[in-house]
Amino acid sequence: LEKSPEMRPGSGVGARTLLERVRNCTWSEHSAGQYRGGRARSGVQPGGAANPRNLTQCWETILGGEVSWPAAVTGGRDLLSIGTRDGKLHLLEHGGQIRTSLSAGDEVTAPATLEPDALIFASWDGVVRCLNPVTLAEHWTFKAKAEVTAAPTRWGNQVLVAARDGFLYALNRESGKLEWSFKAGGPLTASPLLWSHTLILADESGWIQALEASGGKVLWKIKLETVNATPAMARIEENAAILLVPGWSGDLSALQLERRGP
Repeated sequence: LEKSPEMRPGSGVGARTLLERVRNCTWSEHSAGQYRGGRARSGVQPGGAANPRNLTQCWETILGGEVSWPAAVTGGRDLLSIGTRDGKLHLLEHGGQIRTSLSAGDEVTAPATLEPDALIFASWDGVVRCLNPVTLAEHWTFKAKAEVTAAPTRWGNQVLVAARDGFLYALNRESGKLEWSFKAGGPLTASPLLWSHTLILADESGWIQALEASGGKVLWKIKLETVNATPAMARIEENAAILLVPGWSGDLSALQLERRGP
């Protein structure tokens, strides 16, 4: 689309490479396999339905167990996942057929994170599991000190897990070993958000805190009210975004975030 010929790709191969780069960047920002689509939890799904009014039911499946808050369907390119209160995580084909049901030690109410090479999910007993989504071979497990009801969040080579003991656990994605942890001001039921290498936490005591994603150093914090639901983020320009925080009383707070420096 460049008007100047010298700014255009020199060949069709070059154009394809650029398009693939844009696509990969989009997928990294809005991973379809993470709860609500993307590290920013914006819910934006690239390539989604252009006109949702035209959507019709394609199929329905009986899971055999209750699906309760905060469970949600997450999807990858080949599979869908949903947890139930009878301690199962169900993997479904895109056509609705159940491919397999994985057993956990307790209720699976936290949305899973489903990626091409890793399925990460947690249960009410605090156990976080990472499996190969194709072979179902278990890579690792990690035991938090309390219930986990928030979806695991992938950032680089780390998996970020928020638990109701008030701790955020940063696990090595390959081994599941704890790299660092952070104690919030109250129980954590909302998944962390990531923006510009900054991790944002909202806890039940009402604290909204921004941490360095690489090590958990506190950058800033503000007190609002009890937060149980995961906030959402909307980019408004290249270096700014709006953080939308739903409170227990029904108030919705909007915080403007600005990125400064490189």
